[in-house]
Amino acid sequence: MLNAENRLLVASLKDDVTYGGQETALNAASQIEAIRSNPCSYTYCDEGDVARFQYDDYGVFLGATLAVRNSSLAGKVHPVTGVAFDSNGFPKFDSRFDTHLPEDQLKSSDATQFRTATKSLANEVMNNPEIAKQFTKLQLEQISRGITPEGYTWHHHQDTGRMQLVDSAIHAKTGHTGGRSIWGGGRKIRSGRGE
Repeated sequence: MLNAENRLLVASLKDDVTYGGQETALNAASQIEAIRSNPCSYTYCDEGDVARFQYDDYGVFLGATLAVRNSSLAGKVHPVTGVAFDSNGFPKFDSRFDTHLPEDQLKSSDATQFRTATKSLANEVMNNPEIAKQFTKLQLEQISRGITPEGYTWHHHQDTGRMQLVDSAIHAKTGHTGGRSIWGGGRKIRSGRGE
């Protein structure tokens, strides 16, 4: 489906979606939508967070790939932070807590998503002493007030709706493509401008 977001992407990659004068924007847009709805079904390349389009020798559209930042680290370890990357080029952060967003919040702002994730964490902390032991008294107070605990941030995992509480310094130093780019609506949504 050629929605507004896909129209912008297709327009920005005009040379890639036109091959030998053959316009393939509709095919490209449907491929982009398929990629974003099933992130594990596509091939990765290391050219930034941009879809690239593939054609056979006759100019027939074959599909699209979504570039993954630092995909060259697939199956390796980040040289600065020591974070391992999976075979698809996604980081495997040491998560203190995982939760899933409800479907109606997948394209909400970071602030909304983080509040929801922290509320889920607060419920777990109240009901599971083992989880609570991971945090300081100050962090537990922050969690109970709905604030992401100091020293941590919420990572948008590549699996749709999955949020992970990870070390904020390590997260910031480990360049990666996160779920925000794949299933969460991208940068405009991040700040709430697209909500």
